Amino acid sequence: MAIAVFYFSGIEGILNYIFNLNIFYYSLSIFCVFLTILFWAFRWNVFIRQSGYKVPLLNLLGNLFVGITINNFTPVAKFGGEPIRIYLLYKKNHVQTRIGSATVLAELTVDFVVSLFLVITSILLITIFGNTPIWLSFILILFLILSFIGFSCIVGIYSSKKFIIRAILWFINKIKRVTPFREKIMKWYNEFQKEFKKSIRNKNVFSISLFFGILMKIFDLLKFFFIFLALGYQIDLIQIIIAMGIGIMLMSIPATPGNLGILEGGLISAFVLIGIPLQIAAAAVFLERILWFWGVNIIGLSLGAFYGVKMFEKHSL
Repeated sequence: MAIAVFYFSGIEGILNYIFNLNIFYYSLSIFCVFLTILFWAFRWNVFIRQSGYKVPLLNLLGNLFVGITINNFTPVAKFGGEPIRIYLLYKKNHVQTRIGSATVLAELTVDFVVSLFLVITSILLITIFGNTPIWLSFILILFLILSFIGFSCIVGIYSSKKFIIRAILWFINKIKRVTPFREKIMKWYNEFQKEFKKSIRNKNVFSISLFFGILMKIFDLLKFFFIFLALGYQIDLIQIIIAMGIGIMLMSIPATPGNLGILEGGLISAFVLIGIPLQIAAAAVFLERILWFWGVNIIGLSLGAFYGVKMFEKHSL
């Protein structure tokens, strides 16, 4: 989809905008990406401290870069990066996996709340702008289905609903290699559930994490604002919110690794839908993906290799 959009929009025109890029504004967009990840680390750290652990902020930042990179290489968001984050938290900082899992799920719950609000705002703004295209309606339906499943799982874990336990038991019974560990798995889940409830019920902790979650989204929005300024185009807040909402929906749908191609094509189409010239939209999305996909991946892969060597050496000793 993205290749087709880039082809029809004219490669020469896109390259012309990129070659005349304002480096100062693009540097500000890079800074916004870093601040987004930094506030993510702060948000996560709120729940880690609530659990009684003190983890250096630099460790959390490195952990996040590796987790984001793994997510970028897995077609289903959060199915690769988050387990790696929990694993690194245990290996490098000795945080028990049940507690690490609870902190990750707690901060993702905050992210879910903020992202859902942004998507709803985006949808309302789209209806004001005009008729919703068929491709966007399809994406919205898929997003609502996945959101309902995710919300049901969070509610099930928080409120001790039996369907989560039944699902775990069904999974254990289906895999023979796991069956002998049934009691240990259920004990781990009960301890994890208890820790998750404690994290979410603390209003002060939840409010602070929500504050950092909102700051994340603000700087994620500013990132696009500065990218468009770097291309010599003034974009308003409403247009960015609409595009960001569509981007969140696209990232939640299992497709290619990191939704590569799908996200680019969808974002370009979203920007064009709200009146931004095709070549500028394509150039902006291309520059954003250089930062959030390729830039973060290079850092994450480097840190992943570094952590792997350190863990290997420690294990050997």
